[in-house]
Amino acid sequence: MYKYRLKWEKQPPLSKVRHLKRSLMVELLVKASQPTIPNIRHTSAIEAQWLEKIMDKYGDDYDKMMWDKELNPMQHTPAQLKRKIKKWRETRAS
Repeated sequence: MYKYRLKWEKQPPLSKVRHLKRSLMVELLVKASQPTIPNIRHTSAIEAQWLEKIMDKYGDDYDKMMWDKELNPMQHTPAQLKRKIKKWRETRAS
């Protein structure tokens, strides 16, 4: 009759569909209850060199680091710099 009409397969009984939905929900709940592995970010070699340069010049003065446009071209805020340096020190110590 219609050239582009799809031929539908016979649908499974409603009880089978409900069982599949329940088993899928159980699987998803089990997977969601499992603990996740945290994604640990490590400082790259280039970022470590950059942090070393900026620390040599300014020490722990994050406000001055923020305003240095040559060493801080991405214009990180003092809080961002503090977090990056803290992470760098942790990875360097271990």
